[in-house]
Amino acid sequence: MKKSFLIVGAIALFVTLGIIVACNKEFSPKNDEIVATKSYTNTQQQLTAAVNVFWQYCRDAYRNHPNDFISICNSNSLSNFFSITNMPPALFDTIAVLSNRSLKEYIQENPDSTLVGDSCHTCIPTLADLGYRVAQMCDDIEVILALDKSFDDDYPCTVTPKEGCKYNCSLRTCNNVQYTICVTLCFMDLNSISIQEYREYLEAIAQPGFPNFPK
Repeated sequence: MKKSFLIVGAIALFVTLGIIVACNKEFSPKNDEIVATKSYTNTQQQLTAAVNVFWQYCRDAYRNHPNDFISICNSNSLSNFFSITNMPPALFDTIAVLSNRSLKEYIQENPDSTLVGDSCHTCIPTLADLGYRVAQMCDDIEVILALDKSFDDDYPCTVTPKEGCKYNCSLRTCNNVQYTICVTLCFMDLNSISIQEYREYLEAIAQPGFPNFPK
């Protein structure tokens, strides 16, 4: 049910944001298109939802065809990537638009920010990087679900990277595909840390002899 809501929301975003972001590196707070309001938070929420939809397509492809998915990612074949994931190309444009917008809004609301990134990968993204990260997250989540069936694997990317990650991605990429992969990896890299830590915690408390303190 949650996945259906996310996909419906993403489709609505595709219609609303049916534009292509060119290689635009002007992130000036004087941009007249941006209004200094609380819209930054709303844009961030939309971006996070779109990234999790992206994750769902990749997760399902990896679960159904793990070897083919990794092989296609390693070959950096975008056409085969779209084929195996059934991902609409418009999702790339949606994530790029929302990421670009949130960065501009953030800069306007925080003009003194130094845009220091965190967990920014290499900022030279490839499908190979993405494939590795998806596989690692899927493997960790599979263990988590065996120990905690309430874990929401439709929406694992809940922590938002700092704006410095998006800024670094914008400097090193020049089209929607590269930029979207870079931003998505920023999300996945950051959230994979907490996912791995949660897996380790669940495995630890599942061990025989783990101390159970009285409530």
